[in-house]
Amino acid sequence: IHKSILITLAITGAITLFCFLFPDFVLMVAFGDQYLDAAPYLPVIIMAFSLFGLATMLQRYGLATGKWAFVMIYAVFTVMGVGMILAFHETPMQIALVMLATSAGISITSAVYLELKLKEGGAGYSPVEKEG
Repeated sequence: IHKSILITLAITGAITLFCFLFPDFVLMVAFGDQYLDAAPYLPVIIMAFSLFGLATMLQRYGLATGKWAFVMIYAVFTVMGVGMILAFHETPMQIALVMLATSAGISITSAVYLELKLKEGGAGYSPVEKEG
């Protein structure tokens, strides 16, 4: 799983960095000048979606290995994200920042949980057998 995480981070990191550095260019190429006003939001949103991608990969790993805790992590942060959007929705940037916070929370919590479970099980850890 560590190799998969690193590959995912490398690919999404490169795309995220490009969008972060050149949001106007990305929007112009993808949509023309019609959406250039969204350029300030693109770096935050692309970071959020990159972290959602990582979180989804960890959740699928968890499901494949019988670790339902990943689903609970995703569910808790999703409910928190909806609550935060209901509370903070005055500007598009507030919504983008809530998305970023939610995706970061899911990814960090999932990664910490995964590491703790892998350390707990040792090298011969069989996630399906040990999960309880």
